Parts: sequence; structure tokens; C-alpha cells
Amino acid sequence: MLKQGRKDHGDLPVLLASDESREAITALHIVHETMNKKLAAPATFLIDKNGIVRWVHYAQIVSDRPDPKQVLREVEKLAPDEPEPPVTEAAPAKP
Repeated sequence: MLKQGRKDHGDLPVLLASDESREAITALHIVHETMNKKLAAPATFLIDKNGIVRWVHYAQIVSDRPDPKQVLREVEKLAPDEPEPPVTEAAPAKP
């Protein structure tokens, strides 16, 4: 399902993920257990390009979602005024 979504919508500027095994929701402590089922509790994470979590909103109830304007304000705080130069790796040392 996720692979098909990436194929159909490869131009999305975000990464979408699926957690069928529930490993990620367990590691992130966003598990809501109800009627003998483990479900992901709603949460919003802003993660920078280096994989660092920069902002999180954990829902207290299923309908608790952050205001999209608030999320955009948080994104703007993380976005530099000017584009950053690409990260390059150092050339290997010559023997």
C-alpha cells in the first residue's frame, strides 16, 4: 500500500510511512490500547533533514490535533531564510 502511494504521489514534499508491525508507535510511546487492540494515538512530528525531532504534538484524545496554522508556524521556525548548501562528504584520504 505504501509503495503504491509513493508511486502514485512521488512528488509529495513529505515522507509518508506505515507501521503495520506497530514497532514505531511502541518506540515513540504513542500507543492507545482499546478493546484489546493497539492503535497509534494521533501525534505530529516535525523532523529535520538530519533526522532530529524538532517539534512534537501528542494527542490527549483521538480528536486532539494541532491547528495547521500552528504547525506551519513551527515549520517556519525551522526553515532557514536562505537555502542551505548541500552537505558533501569529505574526499577519501590519498594513500
